[in-house]
Amino acid sequence: MIRSGGIIPTAVLSIVMFVTTGPFASAQGATRSAIDKTGRPPLLNIRLKAGFYSMGDQWCWFATFLRGPTRRILYVGASGPAICRIHDSLPVPHMLVCPPSWRRPDLGFPAAASTGDGKTLAALVWKQTGTRRAEYFSPRIGIWNLKTGQPVRRLRIRYIGAVSSMAFSAGGRKLAVGGRLYPSKCSVFVIAMKTGTVENRLMLPVPLSRKIVGRVSGLVFGPGGSVLAIIGRWFCRWQLPSGRLAYAVKAERHDRVRILRPLVLLPGGRYAISADMDRARLRWFSTATGKVVRRVRLHFPGALGYLRHHGIWGIATLDQGKYLTCAVSRDFDILMRGRVVVINPKTGNVLAASRVATGCFWGIAAARDGRRLATFGFLGVRLWDLPRMFWVKRKGLLAPTIPSAKVPGK
Repeated sequence: MIRSGGIIPTAVLSIVMFVTTGPFASAQGATRSAIDKTGRPPLLNIRLKAGFYSMGDQWCWFATFLRGPTRRILYVGASGPAICRIHDSLPVPHMLVCPPSWRRPDLGFPAAASTGDGKTLAALVWKQTGTRRAEYFSPRIGIWNLKTGQPVRRLRIRYIGAVSSMAFSAGGRKLAVGGRLYPSKCSVFVIAMKTGTVENRLMLPVPLSRKIVGRVSGLVFGPGGSVLAIIGRWFCRWQLPSGRLAYAVKAERHDRVRILRPLVLLPGGRYAISADMDRARLRWFSTATGKVVRRVRLHFPGALGYLRHHGIWGIATLDQGKYLTCAVSRDFDILMRGRVVVINPKTGNVLAASRVATGCFWGIAAARDGRRLATFGFLGVRLWDLPRMFWVKRKGLLAPTIPSAKVPGK
């Protein structure tokens, strides 16, 4: 018997050293040793789930996980909107009813959004006019009821222009659609879902409309009944219901103007995150002033400069903003290779990453329980299994409490 405060015998000490450092060492001990040597935790692997979930679709513009007792995913591909039940085997998608007059075979549905409760879907649809020799497709807004799978209505909005983004409000009562008329008229249409009419048309003043070049790429409803948008290199905010432009701040000078640029509102509504599609860099915007309060570059462990020529094409939050997951793709890559990463938003360090997968990812969505991710892009929708450390372990997933956002540190 060894007394407290006594000296441990040499034989006992050797046995303890053998167990903790030998072949019987636990995974936790190996993790600690890896952290001690490199200064960072080992990189976890995000596995691609077996199965291809958008069969027959060469590209997909939107995907999200639906609430409910059964795990389902909603996506909008070239063949139309569909809902899949997620199983271990290859699921069969249930296609929603889409009239042939709403389709455009050469483009599909380039913009879509769904309500938070998973009851309504809105997507950019078309109306064909003219003859086969001179076909002309005018943009429309199609509304679906996800419970019945039937189309509800097709809204006609005058002078809607080219649309690449749309978003629903928190309660699903309003729909914001970002349009652009060439050469320099940018506007956001706010539609009341109850009546299907345009409540507000958010436009830029004439001096700003000549400076701001690009479409409304990122769009989200902000705090206090406001609308936040990324237009080219500018970050704009309009206040509802007056439609007054609160500010238009130029974010960067040397960024390339892209059609797609992600914009995510953090829990609490004080900050919004956007990304560069040609550099692996994130920016935190203050929703009160519109200024960039923080910049973070992604750091890939073990490979210096690996993400230098990669861009972030999609952002999603995990565990109420505790982690961020991004869809990273190399710019102008012929093979269209992409990678899924999970980062620490405070440091930008990559905590988990997938292997390089063929397929350019245009966006990413995360399940509420933090167990799966969904990427959508050139080769349709793919599902990814996250490691256990990112799973949400607390209860109340259907009505989570939103903590107050802290001021991001430099």
